[in-house]
Amino acid sequence: MLKNLPVILILAFSCLAYLSAQDKGFTKSDIFISGAFRIASATEGDIENYSFEFSPKVGYFVSDNIVVGGRLVYLKNETDNGAGNSSENTNYGAGVFGRYYSSPNKKFSLFGQVGIDYFRSEVSSVEFKTNTFSFGLGAGLNYFVSKRFSLEALLGFLDYSIASSTEENRDSRNVFRFGQTFQKLQ
Repeated sequence: MLKNLPVILILAFSCLAYLSAQDKGFTKSDIFISGAFRIASATEGDIENYSFEFSPKVGYFVSDNIVVGGRLVYLKNETDNGAGNSSENTNYGAGVFGRYYSSPNKKFSLFGQVGIDYFRSEVSSVEFKTNTFSFGLGAGLNYFVSKRFSLEALLGFLDYSIASSTEENRDSRNVFRFGQTFQKLQ
């Protein structure tokens, strides 16, 4: 854990690099690589918090407008309250998605997305584990900065998740959730 950091260090990168993008938009067999990377550290009094996220995403154009792809997610959060109590929360998962793109001009592309994800969360201090299956629908856009590089924004996402959690000496419990998440640049 990073100690004695007076400010929060956030390194965010959120971009979408397209390989083989042409002036006329996307074409069959184009590939894109996207993802998120974040490191944060905060100290408030005796409480220290550190978090890390890495989530790459890859998509392949099976036609000029349709993409199929997959993603991996790894998130880690460590907290120490300064009194000898610490907690570590680790999340990891994988998912598949499909997108339909519409390119009104060569600088912008709009897309609709459907995806299915599996995530596992583990909290070390209480031996708590959660398995989550999620189905989602969303929409977004890309702005092309250059011929092979664009920024992506996920404008909204509607999902339905089922989570099964376990603790030592406890039965599993199911949680149903239906909601919408707004994200800035993904």
